Amino acid sequence: MAQVASHAAAPARVVLNLPMDPLPAELAAMFGDRFDAVAELWYDDEGTAQVSLARLAADPELGAAAARAIDRGASHAWLAEVVPQIPPPTQCLRFVVAGQMADGMTLAEAQEYWRLEHPRVFRTVTDFVPYIVGYTQMHGRDVLESGAIDWLGAHDFYPMCAEMGLRSVADVVTAYSMPSYLAVIRPDEEYFSKPGEMLSFASGEARTWPATG
Repeated sequence: MAQVASHAAAPARVVLNLPMDPLPAELAAMFGDRFDAVAELWYDDEGTAQVSLARLAADPELGAAAARAIDRGASHAWLAEVVPQIPPPTQCLRFVVAGQMADGMTLAEAQEYWRLEHPRVFRTVTDFVPYIVGYTQMHGRDVLESGAIDWLGAHDFYPMCAEMGLRSVADVVTAYSMPSYLAVIRPDEEYFSKPGEMLSFASGEARTWPATG
């Protein structure tokens, strides 16, 4: 990722979310253990992203470096619009999830409900809310040019991706086992998405270029 960050066509920001090592058994049981990292390439707008990604994809040296470092057949990549809900603190345990919309919903319907209505439902569960110190939605945009991110991984369109921030492993286990979460928030998630089929990744550390803080 440092090579991407220093490229002439670099994104505005590059973030590499590192795995927890070792991954606590509680989190492995809840979210699985399929991925080694989550990389984020941040752009100010879609047009800038398209131009930059095309230039990065055309660089043979970068492509060769990516091929050495990334198992592209077991990786997923897509473009999304960031929709902040709860700004996360600088330091927290983060887990990233990505999934599909519920059957019977259009992309626009699912994303609008998720953006506007789900946060309202979430905030009604007052014993659960304090555990969540960060919440960022990423709404998938299926507009990438062919081959633009093949050097990173398979272009699998995920309309819904989210990053959740919590203070500790214990808080994750407690929060997502609470009767109020299971009775109110989980059914609402199942209304517009397929949480049982999500990709997921837990991280306790991130490296950012340009460096911050």
